[in-house]
Amino acid sequence: MTAKLTIRTAAKAWLRDLETRKQKPAKPATLKVFSSVVRTHVDPFLGSHAVESVNNVVLRNFVAYLSAKNLSPKTIHDALQVAKSVVASCVDPETGEYLYRRGRDWNHRFIDAPTIENQNQPCATAEEIETALLAAPIFDQVMLALASGSGIRIGELLAVRVVPSDVSSSWNRDTATLDIKTSIFEGQEQAPKTKNSVRRIELAQPLNDLLRRFAASRTDGYMFGNGAPPSVGMMRDHLDKYLPSRGFHSLRRFRGTTLRRARVHEELIKTWLGHRVVSNVTDLYSRVSSDESFRREECDRVGLGFSLPR
Repeated sequence: MTAKLTIRTAAKAWLRDLETRKQKPAKPATLKVFSSVVRTHVDPFLGSHAVESVNNVVLRNFVAYLSAKNLSPKTIHDALQVAKSVVASCVDPETGEYLYRRGRDWNHRFIDAPTIENQNQPCATAEEIETALLAAPIFDQVMLALASGSGIRIGELLAVRVVPSDVSSSWNRDTATLDIKTSIFEGQEQAPKTKNSVRRIELAQPLNDLLRRFAASRTDGYMFGNGAPPSVGMMRDHLDKYLPSRGFHSLRRFRGTTLRRARVHEELIKTWLGHRVVSNVTDLYSRVSSDESFRREECDRVGLGFSLPR
């Protein structure tokens, strides 16, 4: 008799496929998150279940198990989605046909996962950033100003080099721009989060002048590293000195908020932040984000949204 395929075995195959598939292989950071969810939440409760036995009742009990651990609604939803994805990933090796339930086959009302609301998504304020800049030495000052004035992700920030590069993220002091092409994950340089993350970001002139002073004598290397990029943990420790428990994403949210308050075209906001631009048919005909002179005008008009120390 053929042994039943268990969730534990199917999850290993799902993770392996995410890593090795030719179409859109998952990034190392994504794999790390999914592996953690499988190891911490999915495997202890569902690991020994036969995949074919996982139905709405089993997932309802899984949600109850997670809730009893006092996990947040977001964590419960993430674990539930991973479990569903593992089940949905199982295919017949000969025909390629899916074997079990797909997304629309689940009774979400019956499974009864908690509602996600009031997530903690802090956004730094101009006053907080200015106070932090006044208290910070030059290294931390540049780190805070560049993250707040460009909206780049922490991995992208670590990857920025001080001279233009064809293959890596870099700063161009002459054009006052950042070219985001790579990101740092666990000390290694890799392609950024998505293809939309590969982009050019115009910098306000005061910020570019600050970078010029900071990197005046530098001719190569990372903006914030000496030979190698600093660790995410070290940079977070530096940030926590001035904005405790806020995180780098609070600076990214600040930039997005600043651009919206200035009524920057949504297409340009998405381009600068590295989000997907096309959301409807009309967007296919727009060329706002590719107009370099317009982008520069908008960057100079909006400025930083905060004042740099004199």
